[in-house]
Amino acid sequence: MIVFWGAHEQGLYGSAAFAPWVLQRYRIKAIMNVDMVGRMTNNVLNVYQKAYPPALFKDSILQIILGDTNKLQQLDTRAFLQRGIPSCSITTGIHGDYHSASDTPDKIRYPGLQKCFDWLCRILRKYF
Repeated sequence: MIVFWGAHEQGLYGSAAFAPWVLQRYRIKAIMNVDMVGRMTNNVLNVYQKAYPPALFKDSILQIILGDTNKLQQLDTRAFLQRGIPSCSITTGIHGDYHSASDTPDKIRYPGLQKCFDWLCRILRKYF
């Protein structure tokens, strides 16, 4: 299942409403939040995760930096973590155009975006 959230900064209302609804209807194995992955530099991918097998995040192509798991409480993963669902969030990080009109499509680094997509596909094949 793929879900898109909007208005994250307004209070995580979408994921907070969705989590109890979906968990009553489906068996959710894990949550992967993919956010801001279009500006990869130096093959670095930041991963915030809780309750995934650590070996899952070893990669020979990308440098995976495991971040503070407390970050997951500030993201749409929070509603699932509170219900015991393994969660992770991946990002290529904050950039100078964050939350501004200057964040335009011409600044996307497509080769890095492709590497991120390929990595995510490898993870999904391993875990699911």
